[in-house]
Amino acid sequence: MQQKKQLGQNFLINQNVINKIVDFAKLNFKDKKIYENKIYEIGPGSGALTVQLLQSFQVRAIEIDPDCVSILSEKFAKEIAAKKLEIVHQDVLKYSIDLNYSNFLIGNLPYNIGAKIIEKFLLNTNKLFKYAIFMLQKEVADKILSAQGRLGVCVQAFYEVEKKIAVSASSFYPAPDVESTVISLSIKESSDINYENLKKIVDVIFQNPRKKITSFKKSHADLFQKLNEIGNYSNARPSEIKKEDIYCLSKNYII
Repeated sequence: MQQKKQLGQNFLINQNVINKIVDFAKLNFKDKKIYENKIYEIGPGSGALTVQLLQSFQVRAIEIDPDCVSILSEKFAKEIAAKKLEIVHQDVLKYSIDLNYSNFLIGNLPYNIGAKIIEKFLLNTNKLFKYAIFMLQKEVADKILSAQGRLGVCVQAFYEVEKKIAVSASSFYPAPDVESTVISLSIKESSDINYENLKKIVDVIFQNPRKKITSFKKSHADLFQKLNEIGNYSNARPSEIKKEDIYCLSKNYII
């Protein structure tokens, strides 16, 4: 199948990796008591992961590429007829989720929009999904796991994040220029952090990630002062600020 670079397509072909991802999904289903056995899949491509998911789940797959939709429709005609699989031909960033269907999201996320997908479905006022398993570009996954950037700080405010496996470039066709990582996300039972306020604060703190935070001292003097009342960060760079201190700041300072 021909890759479409503008869609960030790299098709997962390593069966061992596919099996592990499905095993992670089944463990999440068993341990977290996800209702029923339904799951959303983002970007099924040619259906390499879909075919394994269908052995344990009812799947609603969201795919933007019409060529992939045609392949999936033919490949899984029986499953579609039996209502085990539903294919939604749409841009996932424009898709309105029906939480009555499932609160579990899985996908090999396109490298070019992986962060945007996480922000849309996990980081919003309603916290749409309780559980997710994502394949991401290693660099993006590392930022989420370390919480040393805007995305990671926001994600870890609301989700427990765990690295599952590292995935080499040779596991894809065509092979990308980067490595990948599979992570799992489980929503925290309770969080008293306001996402909109947290987002505004991290946008300020990480606006110049390589510069010291004195870079926003003049434009956001009150925020700078409040942050330094929590910790001694006057000469720090954003990545050196503890996520817990940013969360504390977000609870006590409205930007």
